[in-house]
Parts: sequence; structure tokens; C-alpha cells
Amino acid sequence: MNKSFNNLIFRNLAIFCLLLTGISPSIAQETTQEPPEAIEEITITQQRPPSLLRREIIQATENVYDLFNSLNDDDEFNVYCYEEYILGSRIKERFCHANYIENALSNVATDYVNGQQGDPESVPGATPHLIQAEIRLKNRILGEKMLELSNNNRQLNDALLHLKDLRDEYSELTAD
Repeated sequence: MNKSFNNLIFRNLAIFCLLLTGISPSIAQETTQEPPEAIEEITITQQRPPSLLRREIIQATENVYDLFNSLNDDDEFNVYCYEEYILGSRIKERFCHANYIENALSNVATDYVNGQQGDPESVPGATPHLIQAEIRLKNRILGEKMLELSNNNRQLNDALLHLKDLRDEYSELTAD
């Protein structure tokens, strides 16, 4: 709509409102003013609160891992996040693990339970040192896979950079 048509609508609306209140339209014509010019843009600069940044970081992390998992060809290195209550606490904590870590934890728990039950056929699992060494090796491989995929996929690279920027902003905000 053009400006003169908008002014006409505004003027008629003002007269209608004045008629409802009992003021004469002749008085209204004398006092009706042009509407002020519209403000083109308002920029508000304010830091985001830490709680909002934390939610954005969680969402960005989920986005990175979803992209990585869709590009990754080895399910053992897929990464999933979940929330879990910590023993003795009513507060949930967020964890993100690759499948190989979940498998290692499961194997250790199974070996422990079988050993506690005195199962004669249970074969003792790997020692904690071997498990830690295997996880360190697979962590390095996971990092290499993430780097390779992010170098070859613009969307994953952008998601990682966005996550880094959010984490940096959160660190600066909470450093005070």
C-alpha cells in the first residue's frame, strides 16, 4: 500500500475512535497529525544470558554429532549424548560418548558381575590399563575422523566453527 492510502486509513480510524468518544469530527480534522515516519532498523546489543548460551551450545553439539554420525561410515565411532542423574545427586549431567566407550563400559560391567557371581566359565576381561589404552587410541582415531570429515564437508566444518564460537562466547561471559 502507498503512504497516502495508509495516512487516509489512519485518519479515518482516528475519526472513528473520536466519534465513539463523542468528540466532533471537525475538531478531529484540526488535531489529526501525520503518523511519524517509520524507523528503519533498531539494533540492540546485549550479551546473551549464560543459560541461553548453554542451551545453544547443547543444540549446536547435537547438530555437530548428528552431522558427523550421518557422514561417518563406522558405527563404532558414532557419538551420542544423553542426560543421567549422578549417583547421590538430583541434578542431571550431560554426557556425550562414542559407541566404543559405551561398549567398553558395558564389557567391564559384565566382567565384574560375572566375576562376582563366581561364574566358572567367565573369562576375565582386559585389565583397566589395556582398556584405557584402547580408548585413548580410539579417541585419537575419532579425532582424525572428525578432522577428515570436517575438511571434506562444508556443513560439518561450519557447525564445528559455530560450536567453537558459542563455547568461546560462553567462556568469556562466565570468566568474570
